[in-house]
Amino acid sequence: MIKHFKKFDIDKIKAEINELSLSQPFDRQLLIQSVDGTNWHDVRAPYKIHEDLRDKDFSIPNTPDNFELTRFMKESGIVRTRILKLDQFQCYTYHKDYGTRLHLAVDTNDQCFFIENYHVFHIPADGYGYEVDTNNYHTAMNCSREPLDRVHVVGIFR
Repeated sequence: MIKHFKKFDIDKIKAEINELSLSQPFDRQLLIQSVDGTNWHDVRAPYKIHEDLRDKDFSIPNTPDNFELTRFMKESGIVRTRILKLDQFQCYTYHKDYGTRLHLAVDTNDQCFFIENYHVFHIPADGYGYEVDTNNYHTAMNCSREPLDRVHVVGIFR
């Protein structure tokens, strides 16, 4: 896991996510980049949507140009960016993807963890992106005793 050098305004991003969730309600994922800048909810792998689509095709922000989320996506060079939410007591399966992803923790607590190849990390909501090689086995979990969501913005490097 590699910490990136560029810092983003987490308070502004939290406010933007709250604003988005009013117009685009979601439970676990919200797509914030798409092929045409309008598709918020088709979060399936691109080839499952249409056989000739790939991650790189999901490069147009669904968010306004003045959003900090948009700046994060553009300046980081990421595509198919989603907001991912894990409720307390939830985790993902231990799995492999492909490529490298950038995680920006927006809401977290010291009981939320990212595991990559059996190494446990906590990604802080400090405004910095953290690069993860998802070719390795990995998972994320929210082990909080409190009803706190773990919210990350995750994009794939082109």
